[in-house]
Amino acid sequence: MPEGGRYFRAYLRIAPLALALWRAAEAQAIARVELPRPLLDLGCGFAEFGSVFFEEPADVGLDISRSDLRLARRRSVYRHLVQSDGGVLPFRDGVFPTVLSVSVLEHIDGVERVIPEVWRVLRPGGRFVFTTPEPEMGGLLFYQRLAAALRLRPVGRAYGRTVDRFFHHVSVKTMEEWRSLLENAGFRVVEARRTIAPPLMAAFDLTLPGALPSQLGRVLDRGRWVWRPPGVVALCDRLFGRLVEDERDEGCNLFFVAERPA
Repeated sequence: MPEGGRYFRAYLRIAPLALALWRAAEAQAIARVELPRPLLDLGCGFAEFGSVFFEEPADVGLDISRSDLRLARRRSVYRHLVQSDGGVLPFRDGVFPTVLSVSVLEHIDGVERVIPEVWRVLRPGGRFVFTTPEPEMGGLLFYQRLAAALRLRPVGRAYGRTVDRFFHHVSVKTMEEWRSLLENAGFRVVEARRTIAPPLMAAFDLTLPGALPSQLGRVLDRGRWVWRPPGVVALCDRLFGRLVEDERDEGCNLFFVAERPA
């Protein structure tokens, strides 16, 4: 049974609607993969994903942002928190059977340095599980498609570039480019597919402006960005929950499972 609805309801209690949609779909995909411990969450941020996804504390959360790690510490999602650049991981060789990275790699300038480091810290037979948007994301944005329908394509493209800048997307690559990076580093790609189907992507973009006020909630974080009464959570679930359950191999977000050969 798809678990996307359960994750969606949980994220709705702590995150903006747009982010809850995106994260629930990612969580549903990742939940189908075995994640042996100890686990490194590469780019754990302020533990917004981990606080819902992990049923028990994960072993290590790593992020470059000191302020995000301070927020993560309040949530007690990770046994250990480490501040570091993903291109120079402060761990010995072969220590982790699992490295997880959820919508992080696209934010790293020079991400090519990260892949060999992940391979190094993985045990033989260990797996690197990650999600990341691909360049086609802009073409599925609701407001960009609306602009195109109104014959305002330059406006739509400008909006797409604004979204990329807002999310600090600096290393967005195609599925083929990621596969090449992984294989050149010595990985064997076990699974590569797309998530965030077009209807879900449209809903994400349509509700994205509503996420802006929640940035204040992040600054003042006490465990959640937003507060919603149960009735609002139930309403959002009825209106949008079915979109999260859509598991077509289609969309603008890439899901990879790559293995370091034994």
